[in-house]
Amino acid sequence: MAPTVGVLEAAGSGGCLLTTGPDSLEAIAFHLAELGAEFTILEPPELITRSRVLAALLHRASAATPPPAAEAP
Repeated sequence: MAPTVGVLEAAGSGGCLLTTGPDSLEAIAFHLAELGAEFTILEPPELITRSRVLAALLHRASAATPPPAAEAP
């Protein structure tokens, strides 16, 4: 990871800790989600709250959209 993005440190068995300071809470929430890996937000509490709000928004948006039709073999 580039030092301009954050500092990545080993943290326990198979885990790591990312320390970063993005421009916005939304930016870090979406950046973490797009990595496609399991993660836990430790702090700040505002990021936890904002991530929950964004998750609910995305869930509602995806639930309102019919799934794509299965492609023919």
